[in-house]
Amino acid sequence: MKRIVRALTQTSRGVVCTIDDSNGRPSQVDADYAVVALPSPLVLDCQFDPSLTVYQQTALRSLSMGPATKVSLRFETNWWASKARPSAYGSNLPIGAVWNGAEDQRANVLTFLGGGSGSAALQAIFAAEGPRGLSARLSWMGSPTAALVVGSPVTWEDERWSRGGYAVFGPAFDPRLRGALSASHGRLVFAGEHTSRKWQGFMNGAVESGLRAAREIESLERLHSGMTLAR
Repeated sequence: MKRIVRALTQTSRGVVCTIDDSNGRPSQVDADYAVVALPSPLVLDCQFDPSLTVYQQTALRSLSMGPATKVSLRFETNWWASKARPSAYGSNLPIGAVWNGAEDQRANVLTFLGGGSGSAALQAIFAAEGPRGLSARLSWMGSPTAALVVGSPVTWEDERWSRGGYAVFGPAFDPRLRGALSASHGRLVFAGEHTSRKWQGFMNGAVESGLRAAREIESLERLHSGMTLAR
């Protein structure tokens, strides 16, 4: 759809979301509530009325984004497969983590993910040596066959709409502000891996935060329904 959220304005009855289309033309969408699941830098780029609390703004500004690059390769055969071998590996090698990326499809795919310093290392190997170079570094798993790149490699720190692969809670982040990241703001609730207490940085955290956001909206709806009946 290529829509860009520019502002979220709360009224007594709901939320007005101001968006730009692919040609930069503004329009508005009305909703009862809104789930804000943007990466932290993009939350700060959005205008809020009323403004976010000082605590939430400080928490968001204190976060940085971690670099991450992903490359998927398709092979002629699943030469690495073995009943005695796991389907996924984490490592400190320049290729980062590697796992069976076929997702139960009839394909022979390995996916590489380099996070932190591994992002630049994975990019460098792929740029200099291509699929052959990545495959060669998996010789400990077997004898690699010819490989083709699946889709386009992704480097999240270069992506305009993410600016990184995951939130980093570095020394500049005050742990006492963790709760501010997930605190609701009127009819707005916040989700995303950076709002998860237990699984920040992982898909688990993103899913967990989405479930929490849904529960919060249910609670807000019961609250507002009760206020309407009381009137």
